[in-house]
Amino acid sequence: MTTLSFWGAAGTVTGSKYLIEADRTRVLVDCGLFQGLRELRERNWEEPPFKAASVDAVIITHAHIDHTGYLPRFVQHGFRGPVYCSRGTADLLKILLPDSARLQEEEADYRNAFGAMAQRRVDAVLASEQAEHFTHRRLLVELAETNRLPTMTTYLEIVEIGGLIAYAPDRKETFRYLAACVDKVLRGANPGEIPIHLVARFYLAINLKTAKALGLVIPASLLARADLVIE
Repeated sequence: MTTLSFWGAAGTVTGSKYLIEADRTRVLVDCGLFQGLRELRERNWEEPPFKAASVDAVIITHAHIDHTGYLPRFVQHGFRGPVYCSRGTADLLKILLPDSARLQEEEADYRNAFGAMAQRRVDAVLASEQAEHFTHRRLLVELAETNRLPTMTTYLEIVEIGGLIAYAPDRKETFRYLAACVDKVLRGANPGEIPIHLVARFYLAINLKTAKALGLVIPASLLARADLVIE
């Protein structure tokens, strides 16, 4: 008897995983990551609904991350069988899978860091201007919310999606200056003679919705100085 069970891309469009069982053989078609809504992405960190070590092989239909991105974790959970796919898909996966694994490792680092801060009863979080904080901005906001940690960042975009406070440089001004520098170099200017640019404009943004959820009262004097207040 052959059975087919759906463990992803059912009720949602991501996380494609279809398990085919025939006699004593088990083949998984696709091994994708859940993407999109928070409750879906949380499923990527749950134990697989079946033992990875019991699967004999994985067949990949194409290289999209929602069809392949769970493979690193599937191996971590014990899968040791072959993976079958087209040559073109294999070429793409040489790029996509290491990147997917790196992003999952970074996400695990964020989760562990916030878990440790919660255990130590840290009062607040100051996130530096690392590019990773922008890449994982939704995760950062979700973990701060879950652990009830007020978070200040240097990215306005993080406050716009639920971070508490941002004090951020005018990046548009910086990017315009960089574009002008590139233009000068292409026209023959010596890069060493181009003046160093210091950002002169900073923005203060406060999310009052987040403050209310955390039970915090933002002083009126600080609100008066804010460039952006989200209510």
